[in-house]
Amino acid sequence: MSEALGYKNVLTMDMGGTSCDIGVIVDGRPSVVTRSKLAEYDAALPKLDINTIGAGGGSIAWIDHGILLRVGPQSAAAEPGPACYNRGGTEPTVTDANLVLGYIDPNYFLDGRMAIRRDLAEKALSELGNKLSLSMIETAIGIIEVTNSNMVNAIRTMSVERGHDPRDFVMICFGGAGPLHASALKEDLGIPLAIIPYTATAHSAYGFVCSNICHNLVMSRYFRNPDDPAPFNKIFLELEQKGRELLTREGVAERDMVFNRYVDLRYCGQIFEVTIDVPLKTLEKQELVDILAAFETAYENSYGKGTGWKEAGIEVINFRLDAIGKMPKPTLKRFPIVGGDPKVARKGERSCYFSKAKGFVPTSVYDGNALLSGMTVKGPAVILMHSTSTIIGPEQEAYVDEFRNVIIRQL
Repeated sequence: MSEALGYKNVLTMDMGGTSCDIGVIVDGRPSVVTRSKLAEYDAALPKLDINTIGAGGGSIAWIDHGILLRVGPQSAAAEPGPACYNRGGTEPTVTDANLVLGYIDPNYFLDGRMAIRRDLAEKALSELGNKLSLSMIETAIGIIEVTNSNMVNAIRTMSVERGHDPRDFVMICFGGAGPLHASALKEDLGIPLAIIPYTATAHSAYGFVCSNICHNLVMSRYFRNPDDPAPFNKIFLELEQKGRELLTREGVAERDMVFNRYVDLRYCGQIFEVTIDVPLKTLEKQELVDILAAFETAYENSYGKGTGWKEAGIEVINFRLDAIGKMPKPTLKRFPIVGGDPKVARKGERSCYFSKAKGFVPTSVYDGNALLSGMTVKGPAVILMHSTSTIIGPEQEAYVDEFRNVIIRQL
């Protein structure tokens, strides 16, 4: 999606029923880490750098030590689901809060195929609010503010703490709940554009079926202050031969094979490595010098200026190769830029809460299926999609692009 839209630096936010997953694409490539945690266990395996927090539509609001409002990580999930689903859930959730604040239309949930009950959401929120001496509406506002704050912190972890300024990125928001929160997150972080894909609620599944085959091969070899590229070339040729054999066995044609090389480097005496790209060629001494220099730059970008420790020396720990088998990709459908007045898609108006307006304000409601490419909707507004809703805040507008994505930007 980012490639089709021409963006190289992208923050991704997938908010579903139980969790919110934050990822980052830098210079056209998703960020990868070689160390992570699975529950309480450390895993030294390459994986996409994704920060997951317990913030979804089904995340349950509760009181910590009787005084602080918390949201998640416990979730009502799909069964029994939020209180408004009327499936046995009685605890207040993010979806219940979104409903009473006007962001969700109870008569148009899942295109009107599923009836949800505002009265049950109000009852669950009121019971929690009584314990906090808050009204039902104040409780709903608090739940959304806590949830958004948790997600803002998660995005900052993936951007600011990695040495990236969120203002240099666009954000692609998807999942069933992502479009409901995108405009608020965009504004809080100063991100110029929030993009809601036309395939928002199925976007992860769409990405999964389009994914390439990928083998992450690793060979651990130790070198200190290396100055001879010959061992590097030998190791990478061995890894590439193994990767080629694996892809061939899986029926990948030679023309569809792609290989990427990396090395893990660290300053002597440290236990954490930084992964650096290696050119796909026979390395000469100058390329080796460039790799070590790239490590020093990447280290300071991650940990701050002046944190390098060149005098300690540099260690090479691991050699890595991604053996990728490119899979056929469907072409994203382009729609003609028709433009015109979005009033043809306007379904009416309802009252929605916006913190910037300090209360409930009249908000236009649009049928997302009737909004054509080239149309622009002024906020505050709600765009009803087949299985989610996109919220446009005051002082914002939404442009429908040639792929039928909704692009939220500030006025």
